Parts: sequence; C-alpha cells; structure tokens
Amino acid sequence: MKIGEFSKMTGVSVKTLRYYDNINLIKPKKINKDNKYREYTEDQIFELNKILTLKNVGLTIKEIKQVLEKKPSNDQLAEMLENKLKEAYLEEVQAHNNVIHLQSSITHLIEKEKVAMKVNLNKMQLSVIDNTTISQTQNEITICSVDDKHCFKTPSLYNLPVDIRVTAKTDSTNLRLYYNKGVVIFNWECNQRELRIHDIITGEQFGFDGIGNIPINEYVNVDWFIDRDKMVIKVNDKIILENNDLPYIKILSNTDVVISSTIGVGSALGSKVTIKDIEVN
Repeated sequence: MKIGEFSKMTGVSVKTLRYYDNINLIKPKKINKDNKYREYTEDQIFELNKILTLKNVGLTIKEIKQVLEKKPSNDQLAEMLENKLKEAYLEEVQAHNNVIHLQSSITHLIEKEKVAMKVNLNKMQLSVIDNTTISQTQNEITICSVDDKHCFKTPSLYNLPVDIRVTAKTDSTNLRLYYNKGVVIFNWECNQRELRIHDIITGEQFGFDGIGNIPINEYVNVDWFIDRDKMVIKVNDKIILENNDLPYIKILSNTDVVISSTIGVGSALGSKVTIKDIEVN
C-alpha cells in the first residue's frame, strides 16, 4: 500500500513516516522504481505499533532503535513495559508525596499564628485495611485491630516541633499515637502501668514504669509534644514525662535534617480505640 493509505490506517502522518524512513526506524518494504513512491505492507502496522507504544512510555527515538535492534519477542517487550509501568508508578507516588508535603507546608505557613489546627476526622486515612474493624459517627471514629500494624493517619505531614493533642479512649489496652517511627503506647498489653515509647528516628523502644496507665472506657486528653531537643507527654493536662535524652535528640543535635511525618492514632491486639478529637500545633 502507498504511504498515504498506510498513514490513514495507522494514524501516523505522512511527514512522520518519511522521517522514520530517513532515520532507519521503520522503512517501507519497497520503493517503486518508476514513481519513487514508498510502499508498505500490512505486517508493518504491527511493527509501527511497537514503535508508537515505546514512544508513548517515554523512550527516545535513540532508545527505541536500540530496543528494536535486539528484536525482542512480545513477552520480552511486555516485560520491559511492565518495568516502565512500575517506574512510572513510583514516580507518581513520589510526586503525590511531594504534593502532600507542599500542601502541609502551605498549611503551616497559613496557620502558624493560630493556637492549633483541628484535624477533620472524616479525612483520616487507615494505614492498613486487613484484620481491622472500623466504625464512624459524625463526631468520632473507632478502630479495632487484631495486630499492631494499624492506625488512622492524618492526610497531611507535620514538621518538628509538633504538638499533638488527642482526645480518645480505649476499651482495654493499647491506645497508640504515631509520628514517623515513633510510637507512644498507653495501657501496653504486657504491662499496663508502663508507658512505652518508640524513638521517632531509630524506632528504639523504651519503657517508663508507673505512668502508662489510663482509665478504661473513659476519654482522656493526651498531649504529645515533640521538639528537636525534648519530648513532653501530658495526660489530662498533667505532665507524666519530660525527656531530653532520647536517641533522636542526639541525632538531631548534629544535623539540620527536617523531620516530617503524618500523625497516627490506633489500637493493637484486639483493643478498641475511639478517637473524638485531634489537634496539631
């Protein structure tokens, strides 16, 4: 078929087909000796579709030529496209995280003169769905997890220093607050009197006996203040812990790195935690 007909069948312009011919990307099957017309065959439609597919996933003309010179099978081509898809997905995730970070930074700039920012409970995101029971009313959300890998997370990221104020209750054990790798655990299942803390950078675990117990089925106000040089925890406006010797503090004293994270509240090992209010300052 002549180049005009081939152009109509494939949707590729005559100008582009001539360009592809000149650079030896896809050449006509033959050129008519009498009138010099380029002539293509139907089996070249599939060849051209390969080129268009590779072009659409972002390969340059040079890269497309390198791929086609290896004469890949359909399975090999599909595998390469799957890898490209994974790369695109990771780039999309990174871009999404960057957008969230920017939105969070803008929010902090706008709200920095206010006392606190209320978190909309309806916008809280569940970190993992499996093995979790959740319920929600207009004024509170409840989570019940069979293991220790679940929590509700804020949609925004928050930089240090951060003051996290949560009004919540547990029906038994494990009211847990999360920031980066850090965790604060009230009514720890192994010893309800011991307050458990995981460092926000290293994840290293520490226990503080006699201050980790909170009432059952009763709302408490927890205030978790995290700064670069200290951590303070209050329950119902009473300071139960003030610490300036955790690993993250020593790490941050020697670097200007910015710590930014979502904030989480959750349960563990069958406990049912109900969240009534979250404020972040």
